[in-house]
Amino acid sequence: MEKKSLISSRYVISKRDKRQLLQKINKYYKGKILEYISSAKKVEVVKTRIEGIVIIMVNSRPLLFSIKDKFVPTVIGYIKYGLDLDIPRIYVDSGAVPHILNGADIMAPGIVRASREFDKGEIVYVGEDETDRIFSVGETLMSYKEVFDIRRGKAIKNLHYAGDKIWKLIINELL
Repeated sequence: MEKKSLISSRYVISKRDKRQLLQKINKYYKGKILEYISSAKKVEVVKTRIEGIVIIMVNSRPLLFSIKDKFVPTVIGYIKYGLDLDIPRIYVDSGAVPHILNGADIMAPGIVRASREFDKGEIVYVGEDETDRIFSVGETLMSYKEVFDIRRGKAIKNLHYAGDKIWKLIINELL
């Protein structure tokens, strides 16, 4: 039995739509990401059948996905293509990794260090402290100060991780 594609549509956007996309992304990110998209020869929108997820392909690379008007970098974009968006990196102890890879949110006690300070509501990469490998992307529920002062509670909402539905869609249908 043939599996149904998780992609509902895929199309290259116009220069005008690209400018509008850049304006939306500019609310979340600065610097390299905007330069990368504006200089790209081809920007595609991939609408999926996963809970309103839309993937943004830049030069045939899965750079971002949007969910509820929020733009989130893909883990594959970072790992495979080195598309670093100048966002904070949060590192957790190795005991937290299997839980996060099963979709769990990141708890404050598991956070070992951060590449820089961050505010509540920021998008961050999540990696393993021992290896520095990035494997998840999340949204902070606490500020840097709260995470390291309080040391309890949910600190980061897990939005996307290696092996989730978005990861599998990208690997199986877009690459």
